[in-house]
Order: sequence, then structure tokens, then C-alpha cells
Amino acid sequence: SLSFIMRAYRLATQDPFPVEVLYRPWENREGQLSWLRHALSGCADFSFADYQYRRVHIEQTKYPPEDETKNILTWTSLDLIETLLSLAEGGFYEQVLPLFNSPMKNCAEILLLGLVQASSQWSVIQLEILSLLLPTFLSNHPVSHAILNNAWHDPSPRAQGLLMHSIADWYRRGHEPGDQNRLTRVLEIAQDMKSLVNLLNTGYPFHFAIELACLACR
Repeated sequence: SLSFIMRAYRLATQDPFPVEVLYRPWENREGQLSWLRHALSGCADFSFADYQYRRVHIEQTKYPPEDETKNILTWTSLDLIETLLSLAEGGFYEQVLPLFNSPMKNCAEILLLGLVQASSQWSVIQLEILSLLLPTFLSNHPVSHAILNNAWHDPSPRAQGLLMHSIADWYRRGHEPGDQNRLTRVLEIAQDMKSLVNLLNTGYPFHFAIELACLACR
């Protein structure tokens, strides 16, 4: 088990555990995924939060996590998020997706920002998880303004594109003829983030841009 491995390592050496090895691509990708799965299952002898890592930037949201347990702090690791995204794109989508259930439930704000800030290319799993998270923040969530603005103004060149496609997809999935509640909410958010022109230029889907432009002109 992972606990046994960690205890044996501590007995055999005084050196810190080389956690950076877990973030590199392994030849045995299935073995790498197994290690990460066990580490995220609540192993008492290992926590990603105990080691150095590149952190998700949440400072500007003025919403630090209230519960700073190791389980929460684990998901402030961009290294972990990017490694899981890479594994998902490498053929382990079905196995990786459930690993995000815990942060989706317990620290959705951190996970959303982490997905936006990740340096990986757009991936199916990123868009899928964002589509699951966004409804929470597109409703009247108490920190939706801070989270969405922080994500929108992230310096990553992919941040705005990810958000625009996810917002448009949220509208498409729940749109019903004659019901403009979702479109009105999208317009409010776009105006709040000063991103209306960008959103109109997504072209995805075309009728979304047209309907949003018509509503904005009223």
C-alpha cells in the first residue's frame, strides 16, 4: 500500500520524498494513476499539501478557503491538476474524472480557477468539469463575481477562451425557446466582466451570439 511505501522510504532515507517525480510523465501511466488515486483517497502517510508546488492563484478573489484542511489545500496544486488532466488526455478519462468529485463538492472555487490557470491545452475533461462547475457560479452564488472576474482576467492566454466556450455551452444546454433567463444572466455577467465583445466573437454557437447581441441592443 501507499502507506507502507512511504514508511519504508522514511526508514531507508532521511531525504524528503521527491514528490516532483509524481508530476512527470511516467512510462507506466497506469501505475502513476494508481499512485495518485491512492494519495487522493485520504492516505494518512502522504499528502500533496505537505510539499512544495505551484499554487492556484486565489488571492485576488478575496475568498481564501475557509476550511484549510490538507484535503482542500491539495487542490491548490496546479502541478496535481495538470498531471491529472494529462493522464485523462492520455487514455484514462474515465478513471480520472471521478478523482475531481471531491474538489467539485468541497472547493469548487479553487478547482474552477485551477482548471483555467492550468498550462495544458484545452481538453475534453477541462471543458466537461467546467460545464459542471459553471452553473453554480452563473447563478446567484455569493462569490460568483469574484471568481468569474478572477478567472476572466487570468494572464493565461487560454483562460478567456475556456470561459467563453463554457458559458456558451451552459446557455446551449439549458436554453428553451422563449425563455431568456439564461441569456439575461449571461449578458449581466459579460457586462460585469467587460467581456461582451469577446463573448459575441466566440461564434459558438452562432445563434447564441446573435441572440446575445439582440438582447444587448435593447
